[in-house]
Amino acid sequence: MSSVPTVLLRYRDHQDFEAARDQLHALGPAAMREVLAAAHDPAWADALPLLVMALSDVLYPPALSSMRQWMEHDDVEGIALPAASALDRTAGGRFGVDAYWSGDWSGIEDTFAALARWWDEGNACPTSEAAWLAERLAKRTAQQQAVPPPSPALSAADQAELRPILIAMVQGFRALDPRVQHRLEHRAVARVLPIWTRFAPHDARPAEALAVVGRYLRGEASEDALADARQHALACTEQANAAAAWNSIHQAWMRPDAKAAANVAQAIAYLCSPEPGNRLQGLHFARDAVEWSGAGGLAVWDELQWQHEQVKGAG
Repeated sequence: MSSVPTVLLRYRDHQDFEAARDQLHALGPAAMREVLAAAHDPAWADALPLLVMALSDVLYPPALSSMRQWMEHDDVEGIALPAASALDRTAGGRFGVDAYWSGDWSGIEDTFAALARWWDEGNACPTSEAAWLAERLAKRTAQQQAVPPPSPALSAADQAELRPILIAMVQGFRALDPRVQHRLEHRAVARVLPIWTRFAPHDARPAEALAVVGRYLRGEASEDALADARQHALACTEQANAAAAWNSIHQAWMRPDAKAAANVAQAIAYLCSPEPGNRLQGLHFARDAVEWSGAGGLAVWDELQWQHEQVKGAG
């Protein structure tokens, strides 16, 4: 039978981070008390990023004071950022910490400082552990009873068939000038925008953000405008992911169409970064959007083939 120590031992033995994260959550909400204890145990110091992430995922109330300490950690991405994300969620997201998951950390020190002041002034009103546990157990019961739809995710065999052309596309893309990469990604993401429109026909934020990227690439919009558009795209990503309703019991999305829309919004969020290091992500998330839309493996192949042809034509 699995337990917190057995999960951590497997993680120490080079198990994948996300797999270990899922396994901690699969232990149930009552296990978070033991997860918090392990996070403070020097014997598990090598697993601290995993433990902090798991506690942050569920906003475990007794861990919040520790999150304030971990927010000062030198490992920004692995420890400080998930800790700050948890505290920001107690503030209703007013500090926009989750935007930093995109990899653009501009202004992160000022944001963390403002969040720390807010917390230290006693403004947070976290729920009690008992209320949190009751809510989580009720949600867990509902997830157990729910029946997820068939997943449109590609099989391992389908992914293996795509791998040679994917490798060729990525290699060719990386050889391009960053400005050419950005323009190519813009065209690729525009192709999948209808997936968002079907999900939220009256929400034009992704289309507007995509238009800002187009103006930026033509020299008609500033990086500040790009940053504003990115915030809207990230908000859409969060909204669609929430609607997709990840079922941790069945390890499945309850609404694949919403997950497809979230991938579109995430692709646009990456497009809204001028950083060359964020290039290529738009192409990947565009294909993910096609995959989760339920269009089938042939449609994903067609999308990848189109991307490859565009890269070859630009080289």
